[in-house]
This record gives sequence, structure tokens and C-alpha cells, in this order.
Amino acid sequence: MNNKKLMWLILAVIVVFAIFNIFSFFNNRANYSQVAFKAVYTFGRNNETKMENDVSFSYEDQNDLQESLSYFQDVSLEEKTKNYEEVLKKLEEQSDKPLELIDYNSKAYMDEGLLKIEETAVVSGLVEQKGDRWVTGFGENRLELKEDSNSSLIFVLPGDAEILSITPEPTSRDGNVLRWERVGQIPFPVVEYK
Repeated sequence: MNNKKLMWLILAVIVVFAIFNIFSFFNNRANYSQVAFKAVYTFGRNNETKMENDVSFSYEDQNDLQESLSYFQDVSLEEKTKNYEEVLKKLEEQSDKPLELIDYNSKAYMDEGLLKIEETAVVSGLVEQKGDRWVTGFGENRLELKEDSNSSLIFVLPGDAEILSITPEPTSRDGNVLRWERVGQIPFPVVEYK
């Protein structure tokens, strides 16, 4: 596996599960920092989950920012999709159900001096039906929501759903929109609804 493919594989794992370890991704160079991370998982009453991830990075050196942006833009969507599928296969090892990538897209751009990465995927296997209930879950996989940055995980459930249980307890809740913010490492939330 060449270095660029390995770096992309590491990035995909991190973005999907909010464990965006920038030091590993850029060979331990410390000239940038993650300033924001937001992951939105939209669940319905089917086996598919829409995942939207937005990450922002600041750089000490604008040349490094431009180099990183060029790298992201040079990787083809086909290669990104293939790498994302490989990541899901690895993550299945910590889960009790299979995952399937249905759709994937990503883009990177500069905005107000920051590198911004947006990723959208549709995946089956993060929610399953059990009788008349739906249950989210991802086995032993855990998420990292950095306490020292603007990081959040948001679950959007159907507006008319009755939520039966939530573990771990979200930081805030607005109807059927659940939010975990700056809580450090947590297990992938298990939400039961019908």
C-alpha cells in the first residue's frame, strides 16, 4: 500500500468515528490543529443511515495548508470510495453486524484561512429493526469528541419517533435531535426508538 493510500485510509477511519488524529495523518507534524468537528447521523425507519462529517483545520503555514488541500483534491472519488469501503470492513470487526457503503462523496476547500473537509455517506448496518423498534449501534467501536475543540456528534431521528432509551446520555436534546459535545471518548450511542 503506497503512502498516499495509507494516509487516506487513516483519514477515513478518523472522520467516520470522530477520532481525527491529525498527528498520525501528517506524520506527526505539529503545524496545524483541528478547530471544529461535526458529525450528523440521520436515522429513519430502515437500515440506512446518512452520515455527514465536517472538519476544519488551522495551519501555522499557508503553504502546508495549500499542500494538504491539493492532496485531498488530487485523490479521485473512486479511490476515496474504495478506501472508505475498506475502512468499513475493518470496523465490522468490532461490530456484530455487517456494514455496506451505499453512497459516498467528499470535498475539501479553503474557507477564511481554514482547511475544511466535508464528507457524506449513506451506510447500512448502523441501525437495525428488532420487532417494532429500531436500535442504533456499532458494537465495541468508540468515538472521540475532543474536549478542547468544537466537536459534536448529532443523531437526527424521525420527528414522529418515540425514543425509548439513549446510552450514553446526550449533552443536549431538542425533540428527536440528540447532541453529544466535547465529552471525550464515548461508545457509539445506542438509541432505541419506534
